[in-house]
Amino acid sequence: MSGLTIYDKSLRFNSTQNPVNHLKIFTTLLVSLFGLSFLSGCDSSSSNVDETGYVQFINAAKNSPNIRVTYTDSDGSDIVDAIPYGSASPLRNISSGDYDMVISWQESQDEFNDIFDGDIQVTDDRVDVVLISGDFSQPDLVYFEFDRDIDSLSDDDDEDQFSLQIINANQDSTGVDVYLSRENETFNEAQLVTNSIYQQISDVQRYDVESYKIYITATGSNAVVYESNTIDFNSNYQYLVVLREETGPSDSEYTVDVITNIFTSNFPDKESKTELRLFNGIIGHELLPEYTGVIDVNIDGTEESQSIEDLAIGTMSDTMIFSASDYSMDIIPNDLIEPIAENHFISLNPNDDKTVFLYLTEETEEVDDAPDETTVYVNSLIVENSNRVSLYDHEIKIINLVQDDDFDAIEVYFVRSNETVATADYKATASRASPRTVTLPNNTYDVSLIVQVNSSELLLDFQSITLDADSGDKYLIIEEDVESGSGYSMQLIGQ
Repeated sequence: MSGLTIYDKSLRFNSTQNPVNHLKIFTTLLVSLFGLSFLSGCDSSSSNVDETGYVQFINAAKNSPNIRVTYTDSDGSDIVDAIPYGSASPLRNISSGDYDMVISWQESQDEFNDIFDGDIQVTDDRVDVVLISGDFSQPDLVYFEFDRDIDSLSDDDDEDQFSLQIINANQDSTGVDVYLSRENETFNEAQLVTNSIYQQISDVQRYDVESYKIYITATGSNAVVYESNTIDFNSNYQYLVVLREETGPSDSEYTVDVITNIFTSNFPDKESKTELRLFNGIIGHELLPEYTGVIDVNIDGTEESQSIEDLAIGTMSDTMIFSASDYSMDIIPNDLIEPIAENHFISLNPNDDKTVFLYLTEETEEVDDAPDETTVYVNSLIVENSNRVSLYDHEIKIINLVQDDDFDAIEVYFVRSNETVATADYKATASRASPRTVTLPNNTYDVSLIVQVNSSELLLDFQSITLDADSGDKYLIIEEDVESGSGYSMQLIGQ
């Protein structure tokens, strides 16, 4: 491919067994390839500090934790990027020259596990893209190097065009064709952009600045296995489009990330279904005598309706599959007709995976020369579920459904065996109906819920949890519980 260098894609590195020692072999080969590929013909001026090149890192390893990438120059100055799965770092404009690149993930609050430590050379006016993909227990790492095209796109003759390159990061891909059509066209009018195989980057293609749709088919086939919604390529940027494995509700094997020099935007298949669950956190109240702790739920759309029956307090419903659309929800006490809440709005976009948490709110209004007036009503909190499949760390999303006049928030501590609450590194303040996320490495934790009342700290609940490679991301749900000694409890449920 003209103007393009791809490093040996057969090289692999191991992130779990002596990773740095194993990687030194990879790094030596990499530097050798680097020299043979494009260092010949370069003079010493390429290291001039006034000259700059570009680096960008893409995390497409489907079960990876958040990755940290550090570039260190000869003076010891660091540039650090943190890249979650399905994202790319900003396009860094840095001085040309040699850098030590370290790829790591956070093993604890202050410790990082290095999985790669090697050299990278940044060349004047060239872009180095580093892609990590595959299974993170033994991931694939590949470099792409190409010309920076943005300057020529800024010329008067090309100011209404953008450039496009396709990277296939789907490890299960056996080869696909990628097509592009304008937003008001169909696949019949689409133009072939490239044939793409795993870990390959396409040649640069240029198109008029406009809105488009992307299609994917198997190589040589006209059967579309992925179609995007409208994507606005509305600036004369140099875009990278990454084909990645779909981990959400979609039936398609592919999802598409569109990467600029700053942003990463994800576009699932436009025909993707959605997933929805409900959690019943509605406590009993004397003003709702008809509610005995069990509800039925009706969810109605213009073309589709579904119901949940006998959802008890403190339990999560089974997952329901919906078409992407807007819906209205009614909550009805079990075996009754009149709802205690109705017309709660739920909007589901393609590939959405959400949980609705139902809970009760009490409001008391002071009235002059009369008893205070108390009103209760049902709230719905809609939260996006995580589709991460990380081996080494897990997102714990804290949902506090407690209403108490004595405190506004609950302190949640995740305490390891060598810590106390006072020294715990992992903690969060959970306000009511305001989700908080804590990312925990695999370990055993004592979870304590503590509040401050009248200048004293009170323990609401305590529980021990163990997270391992199979745990997945979780909800930590805090509720009022009349059967608990403190009146409160927590439970851990998979997202």
